[in-house]
Formats: sequence, C-alpha cells, structure tokens
Amino acid sequence: MRFSTPFRLCIIVAAVFLLLLYGFGNAGCKHERDYREIPYIYTDTTIDITSAMYHNLEFIGGWGYIPSGYKGIFLYHHSENQFIALERCCTYDPNIFEARVYYDEKNGVLRDSVCGSEFQPFFEGGVSKGPAELPLRRYKTQYFEYGSLKKLRIYN
Repeated sequence: MRFSTPFRLCIIVAAVFLLLLYGFGNAGCKHERDYREIPYIYTDTTIDITSAMYHNLEFIGGWGYIPSGYKGIFLYHHSENQFIALERCCTYDPNIFEARVYYDEKNGVLRDSVCGSEFQPFFEGGVSKGPAELPLRRYKTQYFEYGSLKKLRIYN
C-alpha cells in the first residue's frame, strides 16, 4: 500500500509538531538535580578542637556545627582520627532560608527543620526519610595533632 505525497507530508508535519510540543512543554520543568543542588561555597577552615568552642569534638562520638559552607557544617568525631563533615543545607529545597538540618542525638539522624527529611550522618549523609532524594554534601576533613594541639581542617 502506497501513501500519497500529501498524506506523507501530513504525517511528517504531525510528527514534527508533536516533537516540538513535547520539547517546549517540558522546557519549563526542572529536573530533579537542577533545583535541589546546593550552591557551591568555597570552604577551607581549620579549627582547634581543644578550644572551649569545639571541645565536644575532642572525643569519639562528639559533634558540633561550624559557620562555614552554605548554611553551616555539621561535624562528627567518628573514630580515632576520622571526622565526618556534612553541609547543613537540606537537598530538598536549598532556597528556603530558614531550612537547616539539625542533629537529633537521640535517634542519630540529621533532620531538616522545614521538610522533615532525615539523613544518616555515618553513611555519607544519605537520605533515610524523604521528601529529599539526594544526600547531603560531604566535605573533606584532615586531622592534625601536635602535642596537646588538635586541629581539624574542613575543606572542599
């Protein structure tokens, strides 16, 4: 069966129209990662964990916050010389000003103050309860000990 030229032309025009309609119809939609990514803020901070401000970090299981990164950084003394540093900005909607994750010591999770998402601090900041789908940003840490001085560098 052969189709006439006008019929073939109509099929081609309809196909092009549908492709354009689909393309422009989705142009305004945000992809998951587009609106959930946390702004990159250069961070290179060194703290003295023997100081009164950070003395909780001197011992394994100790934790605290530092005013660095985008909305602050959560620090946890995980093992002998290993520290975990995670961004306090929830990945669900980083543009909500008052939204920050806080450490719930009783349950051992980081919980967002607005959407209620929960993150596992010991598993790369992975999501344990939504609506967030992406893990918290992790920062690198470097521990130095010079006699009685104990320093922790947090950087990206």
